[in-house]
Amino acid sequence: MKTENLNEQTESTNAECLQRPDRRLNLGCGKDLRVGYINSDLLGGDVQCDLRKFPWPWPDNYADEILMWNVLEHMPDTEAAVMEVRRILKPGGVFHGRVPFCYSQMAFAHQQHFHYFHVRLFEQMANDLRFELVKAELAVDNVTLTHKLRNLIPFRKFLGQLLLNMWDAVDFELRKPSNRS
Repeated sequence: MKTENLNEQTESTNAECLQRPDRRLNLGCGKDLRVGYINSDLLGGDVQCDLRKFPWPWPDNYADEILMWNVLEHMPDTEAAVMEVRRILKPGGVFHGRVPFCYSQMAFAHQQHFHYFHVRLFEQMANDLRFELVKAELAVDNVTLTHKLRNLIPFRKFLGQLLLNMWDAVDFELRKPSNRS
């Protein structure tokens, strides 16, 4: 299906979603459709949108919350994507998600991963892009038997300094300041 036809077919659906009272966006949702969110992905969800192309179809100061779970690593221009999130968030709005930890096996396991993330990157991102850092912390997956066995290892935080693949992801939360900066 051509992108032009896709855009024409979804234009009315997108307009209807913009009128909904829920102001929580689940961007790059894939098959993870969440209740209470406007779910958006290239070929699915409530609003079909190519997040690699700017601007996204939401007005300024629209959303109370934006969720991007394992999405930012797929964005060719991460900074532009985060600035677009900032534009769409209302003052005081929250942007949270998960990205692969730069030293995890999952960071390099997908050919469409453009970027790799460390916890400290979110401190810099918050400062550079005028967000408040609420949290940026290492996280683990508990999906496979390998994950489950590795997660039983005691002293993970200490060993994580020596054995870098003890962590799978970085969970983050950024808040757009309430003042109009």
